[in-house]
Amino acid sequence: MGGDKSVKISNNLSSSIGGNRVENIKGNKSEVVERTLDIQSTKEYNISTQSQMNFNAQDNILFST
Repeated sequence: MGGDKSVKISNNLSSSIGGNRVENIKGNKSEVVERTLDIQSTKEYNISTQSQMNFNAQDNILFST
């Protein structure tokens, strides 16, 4: 798909993917969540970077096992 794409959803959006999902983004990616963002994995959650990681919070940053 060439060119810019804009989608506005005024209500709920639900997606179900039966296989894998892969995104390749050559520029920057930004997501804004106005309330809570929950990420759950039944196996592993891996994050890697070639530069630096920044974690910012107005209150607390909690890491637990």
